[in-house]
Amino acid sequence: MRKMRRMNNNDQMELQKPDSNERMIPPDPIDLKNVLVPNRLKARIAQWEQIQGEQMIMQGAQPLWTSNQAPKILEQMKQSSAFKGNKMEEEEYSKQLLEELNLGIVKETDHIIFSNPTFLVRRSDGRARKVLDCRQINSMTQNVHFKMDGPEELRQILEQGDYATIFDIKDAFHHIFVSEQLQPFLGFQFKNRNFCYLGLPFGWKRSPYLFQKTLAIAIRTIRGKWIIKFQHYMDDIILLHKSKEQLKITTLQIIDFLQNLGWKLARQKCIIYPKTSFQYLGWQFETSTMEAKMTTSRKRDMKIKLKQWIDKTYATKIVKIKDFASIVGERNFLRFQFPQISLQMNALNNLKTKAVVLGGWNGRLKLNNRILGNLQMILKLVKNNEPRDLLDRTPDIIMTSDACEEGWGVTIQKNNQIIMDASEWNHGWHLKSSNQRELAAVLISLRIWKTSLLELGTDCFLLRTDNTTTEYCIRRWRAAPAIIQIVREIFLLLQQLNITIVTIHLPGKLNETADALNRLCWSGDYKIKKEVFQQALHQLNFYPTLDAFAHRTMRQLERYCSLQQDRRAVASNAFTIPWTNEKLLLHPPISKIPQTIQKLKRDKTIAALIMPDWCRFKFRAMLPTILNLVTMGPSNQVLERGPRMKQEEKLPPGQ
Repeated sequence: MRKMRRMNNNDQMELQKPDSNERMIPPDPIDLKNVLVPNRLKARIAQWEQIQGEQMIMQGAQPLWTSNQAPKILEQMKQSSAFKGNKMEEEEYSKQLLEELNLGIVKETDHIIFSNPTFLVRRSDGRARKVLDCRQINSMTQNVHFKMDGPEELRQILEQGDYATIFDIKDAFHHIFVSEQLQPFLGFQFKNRNFCYLGLPFGWKRSPYLFQKTLAIAIRTIRGKWIIKFQHYMDDIILLHKSKEQLKITTLQIIDFLQNLGWKLARQKCIIYPKTSFQYLGWQFETSTMEAKMTTSRKRDMKIKLKQWIDKTYATKIVKIKDFASIVGERNFLRFQFPQISLQMNALNNLKTKAVVLGGWNGRLKLNNRILGNLQMILKLVKNNEPRDLLDRTPDIIMTSDACEEGWGVTIQKNNQIIMDASEWNHGWHLKSSNQRELAAVLISLRIWKTSLLELGTDCFLLRTDNTTTEYCIRRWRAAPAIIQIVREIFLLLQQLNITIVTIHLPGKLNETADALNRLCWSGDYKIKKEVFQQALHQLNFYPTLDAFAHRTMRQLERYCSLQQDRRAVASNAFTIPWTNEKLLLHPPISKIPQTIQKLKRDKTIAALIMPDWCRFKFRAMLPTILNLVTMGPSNQVLERGPRMKQEEKLPPGQ
């Protein structure tokens, strides 16, 4: 009982906060209380003149047709626009229509050129919104493109410890009045009566743009007058500042400024008490820990919808393509918290695309079990609701990769130290395109060097690649079906290591080192020049008796083992004979170096082992005790190339 009593007290306290919020918000100017909503901005034209916005206000919403014939075509079109809905919806619609008439948002008139269908839609909070179906007018209206700032743009300006206040503009679109030229085309019918909009309606394609453009004039002035971080998404406005007290004062000043311009605020939605934990655009932000996740209500709604679609899939039901597309679109919303979610939607997107191609958007599709994995994986992400880290990390390591049909190469750079690695493709890889090879090179490099990355304390590294597809797929975590599995493996590995990755495209002509590594000669068709070889043996004071990896034309000693069938060779495969009683010269192909080291340690013999410097670093944990070390110089100066290496223009393996 005590717990319930405490909960009730807390609930009571929560209910009191909006009231105290409303008391602190400056009241509407007295001269605007009886002004109709579409006329509020015009009533403050003097204030708009001071910020160079009077022309936009007086112009209002003008038609922008695709052609001069568009109005005549619409006038000739006859369309049934009677309201469709049940009794409860009709009552709700009638109530909202009466409210809009009282606010001057719509008016009753007989001068209607085109009557649009109208209906109610459910908002995210469950309330109904009256919407005008302007599809016919939109088809005759020119397109307009503009950018709106969402949660990702907010993340970019958010700093740890920031306080936030939030406020909302009430009847946002309706503040922009509709010109007399456009009013007859924004008409609708209800109960055999004709109406038209005087304030911008929801549904016309230019409404968001015109509202955004008008509000931007006020925002430009706010940013010039107050030193504060400001962002808005349509009518949702958020202010950010390090100082709690300063933010509270500035918030009240900005609210007063907007109200003096004629904007009306939704007082119950305003949060003017600065907080470090706040909800914005459906996300719960925590600036103290710099994390963001779904709100509890959104998580609950998504879980319910996903479970319903999973049940429908098990029953292999036939559904509308538009309904299926809506669930796919809602999952895209989660990309802010789960950037990798596109990698879990390949089956969903594939089914939707095929259905649209076959039947169009008005058709139907049959759900199949192939999408179950995607739905269940997304449901798991929603259930866990792991917050996203909002802090950007600075790369402390640079990885540069490249690949070709024969092999791959990578360089890892930290400070002034450079690690190089390269290899041929083994038989387990069946890579048919350059995109697959480039992504596979990144995956293999991460698998090989993951221990070293952890030892170096890496939490973020920069990937440079000359393949634009690789750069895009990893930066956006999106991929085509042919490469999605490799991209998914890269993401899972980075997630396991708790390492973030930053990508950048490197023009091919600048990607010299990694490009050279992937074109190395792997077959061993080369040898050290005679004079360099003799000088190195003299410095080592070691004179081998058997060249373990050679062939007749490229041997260093009289006794040799060949990689090919050769009747003069001691053996056709050096790994098949014991090395115990031999003084060996070991100059293996790069791909055979690990096997050579294992054989050397197993037979416990002394040998002169020749390998590139980057291979020595790569296999340093495997190497036995080194008695003496000689650096012979760059491979392009000390190596004598064989005929195949010359013919195929292969590069030497390094220093």
